Amino acid sequence: MKRIIGFYWPLLLLLALSLTSTGYIAMLEQPGCERLAGINVSLVSLAVFCFLLPLLMATACAYAAWISIRSLRDGRFPPAGIPGLEHQRPQYGRRARTRATIGLILPLLALFMIIKGIAAFDTIVADRSLQELQQAIEQDC
Repeated sequence: MKRIIGFYWPLLLLLALSLTSTGYIAMLEQPGCERLAGINVSLVSLAVFCFLLPLLMATACAYAAWISIRSLRDGRFPPAGIPGLEHQRPQYGRRARTRATIGLILPLLALFMIIKGIAAFDTIVADRSLQELQQAIEQDC
């Protein structure tokens, strides 16, 4: 277990951050009226949705790509020595190459998610500053 946590700690850290912030926001009755470290909670949730979740996806896809590169080099999937995957029955040949190729395509999906997250943030914020956006959200409180 220590080896798995030591290997996947960046992914686990981003997952913990996103789950913690999402859980906190879900518990609030009026997130638009609450502040967290001086920032409106609605803006925090916007940042989580537009930036943290795509970053989590990109980190997971980076792991998948790295495992896929090692798999293509070793000629089997999963490659030997990857924590958490040691107990899977290895596949060879065409099946291994197919799974590795899918893992190499996943970073394109992550790039798409990052671009869409930035575009969504730009659409929502438009030309307003964060102060203006925060005041507009807190007007209803």
